[in-house]
Amino acid sequence: MRGRLEDLQRVGKGARHDLKVVMLQKATQFSRAGQPYVDVPFRHGTEQGSTRLQGMPRDVHNAMQSAVRGAQAAGLDRARLNQVTPGRAFTRNLRLGGQKVPTQVQHKRGIYDDMIRTAVSGGGGQYRTIRRISANSAPTSWWHPGFKGVKLFNKLKASFKPLARQTIISELQAEGFKVT
Repeated sequence: MRGRLEDLQRVGKGARHDLKVVMLQKATQFSRAGQPYVDVPFRHGTEQGSTRLQGMPRDVHNAMQSAVRGAQAAGLDRARLNQVTPGRAFTRNLRLGGQKVPTQVQHKRGIYDDMIRTAVSGGGGQYRTIRRISANSAPTSWWHPGFKGVKLFNKLKASFKPLARQTIISELQAEGFKVT
């Protein structure tokens, strides 16, 4: 395995870290005040669960289908659900020095607000929403909890010794050497 993500999976990154800082360093869009921001797209599945994506609630899907019919009647291939709902409040357990610390998180808007359905070739459509990350985002909104490394070599080392020994003996015998 090569690359930063693969290295992190192999050796791990035990400490939690703020993804917002990393994402904003790579921002290509800036507000009028000169502050960087990043728009992160999220795809949503339908309530039928026909995709591997989590399905949206039936009332949201019905409202979206109504918007789609209106857009199709107007000859558009894109529909938007103009809806503003309160954001979800929940508790997220963040790890601090090996301890789980409950932290309150409040989304500023509902996760289905301003959903867009774009028609795709072959019929159907994709449902997307956008979440904006900026310096004004909640301090705990984009934290990654960290993860343990797999450290496969240490786990497989014991299995490699007999295999390596047998491979070396076989190769030496194939070359005509006597191995006892």
